[in-house]
Amino acid sequence: MLGRTLGWSIVTAILLLPACGSGLKQNPPEPSMSADTENPTVRVKNQGLSTVAIYEEGEPGRIGTVLPGHEACLEMSNATDQKKLVARPVGGGTEAVSPSFETLPGEGWKWSLTTTPSLDGISLERAAPCSPRPARKAGG
Repeated sequence: MLGRTLGWSIVTAILLLPACGSGLKQNPPEPSMSADTENPTVRVKNQGLSTVAIYEEGEPGRIGTVLPGHEACLEMSNATDQKKLVARPVGGGTEAVSPSFETLPGEGWKWSLTTTPSLDGISLERAAPCSPRPARKAGG
């Protein structure tokens, strides 16, 4: 008899438990990272013939590598001062340097590289921020 009563008590508690909590407020979802805390990004589209390593002038290390015929979203440092991007062909050759520009946290840019490095600086423009991920085939 005691086992049967205990069994019914457990079943009743399990059935009533969801109803008891229905009047409770749910915790609000955690806020997602706002644009104020994200680093700026640049989508580099490499229409050239060489693989290029992308650097921020004055910053140590490259921010990414883009194969010919591919594009990649790269994350820049969150400095709000003037910066330039540099694209250095991996096998050697003439590097392309962007014009100076100022970034804001969470801001996006687009830089298209062609086979003519002297013209590559004019293709830098503001764009929607992108999500850094592995390089993909341009246009695909």
